[in-house]
Amino acid sequence: MNDDEIMVTDDKTETPVVIGRRYGRGSFIFFGTRFDPVSNGGFSRYPYLIHYVERFLLLRPIVRREQLEMYFDPGFRHTVSIEQLVSRWASRGIRVIYVAGWHEYQKYTYDYARLIRLAHANGILVYAWLEPPQVSQKFWTEHPEWREKNYKGEDVRPSWRYPVALTDRVCLDAALEYYRKLLTSYDWDGVNIAELYFEAGQGMRDPKLMTPMHPSARNQFRRSYGFDPIELFEPSSQYYWRSNLSSLSDFTTYRVRMVTHLHEVFLSLADSIRNSRAGFQVVVTVMDNLDAPELRNNFGVDVREILPLRSKYRFTLLIEDPESMWSHDPRRYEAIASRYRALLDSDDFALDLNILSFRPDTVITQFPTRIQTGTESYWLVHSAAHGAKRAVIYAESSVNPQDLSLLPYAYAARTSVRKVEDGWEVNTATPIVLQLAAATQEIWRGDERMVSIGDGKFLLPIGSYRVREVPSGVSPFQPDILETRILSITGELLSARSSQRSVELRYRSDTRCIVTLTKEPYALFVDGRESSFKALKGDGRYALVLPPGEHTVLIVAQSTVSYGVDFTSFWSSSIIVMFGLVSGGLLLILYLVVRMRYRSVL
Repeated sequence: MNDDEIMVTDDKTETPVVIGRRYGRGSFIFFGTRFDPVSNGGFSRYPYLIHYVERFLLLRPIVRREQLEMYFDPGFRHTVSIEQLVSRWASRGIRVIYVAGWHEYQKYTYDYARLIRLAHANGILVYAWLEPPQVSQKFWTEHPEWREKNYKGEDVRPSWRYPVALTDRVCLDAALEYYRKLLTSYDWDGVNIAELYFEAGQGMRDPKLMTPMHPSARNQFRRSYGFDPIELFEPSSQYYWRSNLSSLSDFTTYRVRMVTHLHEVFLSLADSIRNSRAGFQVVVTVMDNLDAPELRNNFGVDVREILPLRSKYRFTLLIEDPESMWSHDPRRYEAIASRYRALLDSDDFALDLNILSFRPDTVITQFPTRIQTGTESYWLVHSAAHGAKRAVIYAESSVNPQDLSLLPYAYAARTSVRKVEDGWEVNTATPIVLQLAAATQEIWRGDERMVSIGDGKFLLPIGSYRVREVPSGVSPFQPDILETRILSITGELLSARSSQRSVELRYRSDTRCIVTLTKEPYALFVDGRESSFKALKGDGRYALVLPPGEHTVLIVAQSTVSYGVDFTSFWSSSIIVMFGLVSGGLLLILYLVVRMRYRSVL
């Protein structure tokens, strides 16, 4: 039919496969093939179904969790200004970024200070993202004697990183000094010690990539086990790994112990920073070798050996599944979370998701795209959010833009909303943004009136309550423009109440908490005591950095004088509008009277 909308066509024949059609007073979407013959998750054939529904049926989710956490590597964004990036992140619901901390070169170092300042002003926490045994390309270039080696004594880079020999005490001390300077020179909110292991490709099957084989590591191993580890790769040696599994086991044990030891060294450094900076959070990203036991042999990773360090150092475990798992069912993160919840006997962990183009064209999988996109990416985020309190996504540059705008909806997995006769029943374990019609200006949350933060959006706290929409009347006046409103918060919003001059809120946060407002703060009271503060001016908002913990905060947004000016300006403009309406009405009446008299004369 002429009014059909073609959404998908066959690449070879250009035959329509998915169409949208109007039918009577309604519409429908027709699929010309089986919708999903592979899974019951709807991701194997039509990844962009939700976009078809949104565009053609005009349907969209109404609940967003605007607390996304994303990795950021400046190397992939060198053509985009920091201002543009931060503004984009804030509008997309990103509230934490993990910034690559290795961008130091011979003639250039990334402007971390400016990034942190702008991010804070727009309600975004910033963590330093470290990737030992890499320090920086400059560090690697200037110290050839510290470059990691393979068993042939050659410089080796098994992946994108520039690994150095952390088994060398002098090299390790220099690396620690670099990290210490990085962490103390800028106003970071935390640090992520990520993927600290010995790279090795496919393990012993890639002998030229197996590390550590720096002379310092070989000497350490020889002193402990009585032979040089390069003999593991010599078929004529009695220690050749294929014929002597005991020697291979010794080398694996050495690598696991060294990786665990290095974690303790770096945690000690991070702990010294945390002790001097309130709210500084330490995160450790560890590969999940429980579900992928080959990681222990290949990389020296054993999460069971690292976990006991939690008794000495306070850190959040961030669990990353290996690339070999990335084409499995995207709902796998609930099972991963369940496994670690049982292991830790707590919810104090987070999940690491990788969304990037990684599937080769030559490999057949259950997914139609090289990158996790559309339905698959939403399942990834939804499953992770359902399984753990927090999820961190790699990366803001690799996620497809059309997916990024919808990820906050998928992230609201711990929220249920049920339509009832006079509104919605909400039950949420996280702060959410309720997205109603753009013209909606006010709602009732229980018996509390709330004003939109813009375009029909309402920031709601944790809890169970009923939401009712306030019927909009036709009025030339909008007194809510004087209202002070919370636009975003990085912590857990437990309650909030706003008025024309102030905002009162209760929150909980393990880190510093950034709250952004529609108006510039004038005074701050934390738990009833006046506190000093520095208001940060962002893009259409003002930000306050609040202390970690659970607190009740009163923010006075205007002085009496400034409020009086705003109030007077509002009513002055209102009187002008009223005068215009009255004058227009009188002129219309006068016109009608004159017309009637003119006709009577005729």
